[in-house]
Amino acid sequence: MRQKTTKMLAAIALVAGIILTGCLKEDRDNTPIPAPEGKFNGKLVVIKRKHVTGAEYRFDTVKTDIKLTMKVDSGYQVTDTTGTHAPSRGTYAYNYYYIQFTDKTLPDTSKKRHLNGTYQYWYDGTLLKIGAANDTIKVVYDLKKTAN
Repeated sequence: MRQKTTKMLAAIALVAGIILTGCLKEDRDNTPIPAPEGKFNGKLVVIKRKHVTGAEYRFDTVKTDIKLTMKVDSGYQVTDTTGTHAPSRGTYAYNYYYIQFTDKTLPDTSKKRHLNGTYQYWYDGTLLKIGAANDTIKVVYDLKKTAN
């Protein structure tokens, strides 16, 4: 029980840190934003919190290999090598803290995950981290640029 509580507190602290980092203000008027574009390979990690009984919860983790191609002028496309993420494509927009994907393949009747909605992100020209979380689920795309 103590281990579950520790894991839950660690997850809450991580999500709070991500959210608070996005709220910090910095003077970035002279710093250009690197455009997140190119071909990326990596992992999608989804952590779901499920209620078991009473105050007990279980965490289910799914990891998926994923490929993402992004071009500012033509949009993005997701291909998945394991089948748990829906192949999706659409447009995206970004600023210093957030990236928003609009999936043109929705509505999709499958129950697979789509890259759609607003996420926090971090990009240094090579590594791209995209993530979102709420009280029951955490989604992280951990990608590395493989080509322009």
